[in-house]
Amino acid sequence: MHLQDGGRFLVVLGPAYLKNTPVEHSLQALDRQGISQHLRRQYLNVLGDVPVLSFEMLRQYACILHYTCYQETVTPVTTEPTTAHVRAKHEDKTEIPADRNDYERMAAYEGMLLRHLGEGTTPQEGANRYPGELQNFELNDSLRQIKNNLLIFTGLCARTAAQSGVPVYTAKSTEIEWIRRIEEVSSFSEAQKIRSSMYNAFLRQVQQSRDSAGLSKAVRDCRSYIQTNYMNELSLEKIARHCGYAEYYLSRKFAKETGMKIGEYIHIVRIDAAKILLLSTSREIQEISDSLHFGNRSHFDRVFRQLTGVSPAAFRAQGGTIPKTKERL
Repeated sequence: MHLQDGGRFLVVLGPAYLKNTPVEHSLQALDRQGISQHLRRQYLNVLGDVPVLSFEMLRQYACILHYTCYQETVTPVTTEPTTAHVRAKHEDKTEIPADRNDYERMAAYEGMLLRHLGEGTTPQEGANRYPGELQNFELNDSLRQIKNNLLIFTGLCARTAAQSGVPVYTAKSTEIEWIRRIEEVSSFSEAQKIRSSMYNAFLRQVQQSRDSAGLSKAVRDCRSYIQTNYMNELSLEKIARHCGYAEYYLSRKFAKETGMKIGEYIHIVRIDAAKILLLSTSREIQEISDSLHFGNRSHFDRVFRQLTGVSPAAFRAQGGTIPKTKERL
């Protein structure tokens, strides 16, 4: 931009990460260059914080900037994405043809995630970080549009989970909780993180439902009630009364069939929830501890370390990376 008094003024748009380029392509390029895991993790963190823009949105910003500077409109240059940008490989080796439009490719990708969810299998690493959007609501508020797409995908995940054996009440309660969290999102990076956490929460429910196949109705009902009400005060008396069994009978049957006490299972479910909150929100650790009814911070830290091998603070700082030998969830 030329200034009236002479000289030039450089305006830089960015940084931005074009959503047509899958994150996995960049990570593969880093791996080929021998980048260390530390730098690789830093790169992932940067991608989580950098705004994710489409080619069209970036082009519109450039046109608006030109008009602001020179009071003249310009005919935008259409940028055709390369084959590498429009082709995605999934874990099942299915390729999305380059001649399919954004909606078709993103729908195919979301379909792949829902298929994994229904089967209770984990997609390849990084797949559920894909920030694709299925519908364009033509809103001026880009964050609102992303939220709307998140809400749609949450509903699809809840329905898929229910059809895959998760109790309907549990699936719907989880859906309502994630809708509340999505509405609280205030940035693009938060939206990307919460999408991954939401998907993983439903995936764990499907996997736990399949693990419960050989359990008695009393134990299945007990586990379902805990999974649905872990954010509330829980006691053996309350759980037994809800399930319709005597406390002594339910506690002995639960321990015999699962190999753990009911209180231990409550801790596992709550620490699982704590992991999600640590990674997908900026809440203070004390606030997370209180919301999960651990009584005090030291107790929360001790249980978290027992089940994961690291402290809550270290888990958040490391982006969820924990020693495999320690992981129990």
